[in-house]
Amino acid sequence: MSVVKKIYATLFIWALITVGSFYFLFPKFSNNLVALQESYQDQVAQYKNLQEQIQSIYAMQQNLDQVQKQSVKPSDFFTSDVQLVKEIQHVEDIAKATNNELIITISGSAADSKPVKTSGSQLFEVPYTVTLTGTFPDALEFLHYYENSYFVSPVNAINVDNSSAAKPGQVKTTILASFYIHIDKNDQAKPKN
Repeated sequence: MSVVKKIYATLFIWALITVGSFYFLFPKFSNNLVALQESYQDQVAQYKNLQEQIQSIYAMQQNLDQVQKQSVKPSDFFTSDVQLVKEIQHVEDIAKATNNELIITISGSAADSKPVKTSGSQLFEVPYTVTLTGTFPDALEFLHYYENSYFVSPVNAINVDNSSAAKPGQVKTTILASFYIHIDKNDQAKPKN
């Protein structure tokens, strides 16, 4: 083979390698690089999200610490046997403000109360029944204010009946709920009347 042919053959092989690199090898590397970049961006986004969650947890802990230092503590959302009168008066005030006639029946007393099963703390429950007579919108308004009360009083059942109301256009609403009574950890005795 002559020198010129060797040069042409070398150039041809070099051109094939170059073309092959540009059309096959570089796109493959480029696709891998794009996939790595997208994976990196996803990991950065996840990292930022985790950092935000960590900051949120720290802020929540600080807020909880501040709430614990304030005059209203989370334990204050549960009444004590001495304060039960205030909660009954609060329910009566809501009924009066919403134009409902109220009958409240407490089933038992603080001395008869049973511990709350789902609580690991010293919470006892005293069941009670609220019977309202008023218009349906007034009953809904009562429920709105009642569920946003300053104390925890879970509702077990609500019954609305328009056939047993005293006047046309009125409904009789029966609410079964419980007062939660919190006993201080220092006081080991069960609540007394």
